[in-house]
Amino acid sequence: MTYTLIDEGKISKHVHIMPTDTLEWRSAEYDIDPNDRDTLMDIALTEPFLKAEDYADGIHLYDGLSDVATAKAAHLSRCALGKLRHRLSTRIKDGPCLRLRDESPINLEVLEIKRRHVGAQRKWRASLRQRTSADVEASRVQVWRMSERRLAADDLA
Repeated sequence: MTYTLIDEGKISKHVHIMPTDTLEWRSAEYDIDPNDRDTLMDIALTEPFLKAEDYADGIHLYDGLSDVATAKAAHLSRCALGKLRHRLSTRIKDGPCLRLRDESPINLEVLEIKRRHVGAQRKWRASLRQRTSADVEASRVQVWRMSERRLAADDLA
């Protein structure tokens, strides 16, 4: 997707390339109804333009402290402010966002697997607060392997 961005009076052209399953991931991460594609598009198209100060509240999905609902509310607020700041519009009639919104795949079975992955990562990241950096790095691959084994076992059950 290409578009023009207005930031503090400066106009620039941008190309935004995202994986086809981005909406599926945001739905899984923030527990957003997969049918609410407008909200999912708002998030996906605004995130690249969020600035460090947009995250100053310290509330995010993987902070180890916030629940998903709190992280979701904070992120939706950040994205709404980002859309206003940059005058991003994801709902223009016949706009390119509509095609992306409508053609992005969302498979409910895959979505559930991604939700479980997000849950495992959130749980793991919460445990990081009690570990040293060396312990954290040493266990990262192990955590993902365990998550995959659990998901495979769940799928076989």
